[in-house]
Amino acid sequence: MVSVIVASGQSFAQSADPGESVAYQTRKISELTQTFANDQADLSALEKAFLTHRSEILATQDALREEERAVQETLNRLGPEVSGEAAGVTRERNQLMAELDGIRQGLTQTRQNLTQLDRLALEVETERRSAFYADLTGRGPLFLHPDTWAEGSRALTDNIGHLQSELSDHLSDDHTGQINLPTGLALIGAIVLSFVLAIPVRNRLNHYLIVPLGRAESGSALDVVIGLFRAGLRTLPVVLAAVLLAGTIAFLDVVPPSLSTVLNAFWTASICVAAVSSLCSVFFSVVTPLQPFNFSDRQRAFLLWFGFVSAAGLIALDHVVRVETNVFGMAEELDVLIRGSVAILLSGFIFVIARVWTGDTPVEASAGSEESEATPEVAKPLLLPKPFRALLTVFAGFCGLIALVGYSSLAHFLTTRLFLVGGLTLSAIIVRDACVQLLAAFADLFLSKSERQDDKKDLFQFWLNILSTCFVFALWVPFASLLIGFEWSSVQRGIMQAVNGVQIGSVRFSLAQVAIAVLVFLGLIGATRLVQRTTQSRVFSRLRVDPGVQNSLRTLIGYIGLVIAFFTGVSLLGFDLSNLAIIAGALSVGIGFGLQSIVNNFVSGLILLFERPIKIGDWVVTSSGEGIVKKISVRSTEIETFDRSSILVPNSELISNSVTNWTHKSRLGRVTVAVGVAYKEDPDQIIEILSKVPENFEQALKFPEPQVLFTSFGASSLDFELRFFIPDIMDALSTRTQTRIAVLKAFREAGIEIPFPQRDIHIQPADMNMLTKHVHTNED
Repeated sequence: MVSVIVASGQSFAQSADPGESVAYQTRKISELTQTFANDQADLSALEKAFLTHRSEILATQDALREEERAVQETLNRLGPEVSGEAAGVTRERNQLMAELDGIRQGLTQTRQNLTQLDRLALEVETERRSAFYADLTGRGPLFLHPDTWAEGSRALTDNIGHLQSELSDHLSDDHTGQINLPTGLALIGAIVLSFVLAIPVRNRLNHYLIVPLGRAESGSALDVVIGLFRAGLRTLPVVLAAVLLAGTIAFLDVVPPSLSTVLNAFWTASICVAAVSSLCSVFFSVVTPLQPFNFSDRQRAFLLWFGFVSAAGLIALDHVVRVETNVFGMAEELDVLIRGSVAILLSGFIFVIARVWTGDTPVEASAGSEESEATPEVAKPLLLPKPFRALLTVFAGFCGLIALVGYSSLAHFLTTRLFLVGGLTLSAIIVRDACVQLLAAFADLFLSKSERQDDKKDLFQFWLNILSTCFVFALWVPFASLLIGFEWSSVQRGIMQAVNGVQIGSVRFSLAQVAIAVLVFLGLIGATRLVQRTTQSRVFSRLRVDPGVQNSLRTLIGYIGLVIAFFTGVSLLGFDLSNLAIIAGALSVGIGFGLQSIVNNFVSGLILLFERPIKIGDWVVTSSGEGIVKKISVRSTEIETFDRSSILVPNSELISNSVTNWTHKSRLGRVTVAVGVAYKEDPDQIIEILSKVPENFEQALKFPEPQVLFTSFGASSLDFELRFFIPDIMDALSTRTQTRIAVLKAFREAGIEIPFPQRDIHIQPADMNMLTKHVHTNED
């Protein structure tokens, strides 16, 4: 009945308009409700029907919204009713308003249908979960009871007999009682070739390619990605062997269909065990330690490898047995023995892993330089916290105990799910680190050398970790939900709800929209960085643009790209950009009160970029200090002093206050050196000597001509100034030093005296008598 309802609903939804679909979906939900009220209802089929109808209702809802938008636009074009308008316009407006009311009623009904459907789905899920928990927590026969083992052994013998009987019946019916020679040869050849692929070829591939590749790429920026590639190479021969053998058996048709299902489960389980073994071998290696584990203790790494691989093999074997029992049936006692044995063995593995996975010696990362060898980088291993290890130990004992006293189903569920979810979590951590490395390598294409500095690199690495963690977590949740027992229909409904999102006002927020908006935003930012780098390396360098102009244009391109990326992301989230005027009005109030200084600095920064009173590399003198302009950002300008300290000057200060810029128009500047000589010296001789000093400097320009000025009569000297121009004022300090040295040497050769301050002390007679008396007193 449920199948008929679903099929008829799909055919009707494809042909009916949205208004008729709403009424039809309402009737079908009532029928599903009546079906659910029946005690014999198939809950699994009902859940599938709920998912199908929910997707149809959402499609109808979207169609109604499109119609509502079209009708509303038509009404807006007609405008409000005015007196004296044409009767046709009034009639059309009334029809549109009636149509709009009907559409809105349909939207209201679809929301009610969704609510009722979600309520029914929740009730079905609750009932199925209750039945699952009741079966899980039910107590069965005791694991150690002799009758359990006797009945279980008898049931195992019967199952083996069923397998043999099925195989023999199949061969006798289709192949005249035996396998002919070509079929046997083909089967033997496939078995031999699969064995060669799974063992010798895999070992050779590991010895000659996988291990050398790991040693060569140890410590590289993509070592985790290469580690996943190596694990894939180790698993590939087993996959090929399983596919070859499964395909040969299926082609030769040597097993019955019932046994083929069991064999397919066996091939799948074998590939999974090989993948787990390969991942553990690569990432638990102590020869080439890899993130995030970084193990260095060989014995501990081997025990962990043995524990995880053995647990994977045991769970795979249990899966094959489960498939076989679904085909041929199983007695309760045999089920208790199998579940209890698996639970007890897995509890032992959990105990061993909890005791072994303790603190480890940090691994010294490979160093490529003498400095790094002196202070090697230490890679921290991934460790289990002590409380968590204690909890695992208690958990292992608890599961083993309840398996012995009759709760084998619960113990089996807890232990297998712990290993499955734990393995999925460790795999997710590895994939997360691989995503971080891939994103970092990709982002290096868009980052300049200055942006790869340690402080910025740490911040960039932080955001890469956040992005990768969110991505991997979004993938981890549905898989973990399936592993812990949720039905695929429940997981699918949760994914659909997350993708469809929630309605807030006229805007619907969903994970899909947010993810697309974030990806587009990041893509546009990356494209902007690429344009910035391309213009700086290929356009500006060839046009020989001034470095200050380059920085201004590069910053302007970054601002334009950021604005475009922001508005594109906002529009993809579902916001109407026309409504941003209201937001801008609200922001203007905030700007007027609390943000005016920030906006003032931002606008001043734009003025600095366009008007360019100062540029990167200019030598400026401000009220805050003097130095070289290193960076002009949105809020402030960074000035590096000659003492190598940084001054962050608000942009508004550079616009509103006076600023001395030594290199605004050009780097041409004048050097002034003050000189004092004794009063006895000839001024004409001094001027002649100083005039010859600039001739010995290549930096001194001949035009404008150097000048020597007699500036003043000092207290102890005749004061002169030597003035000349140099092409780069940034060399002024060193040029002044060289000039003073040259002047001193020239004065010494000419015998010119450079005086120092002198004082004449005149002592009055009365003061002389007091001084004499004081001296005699001290002598006595």
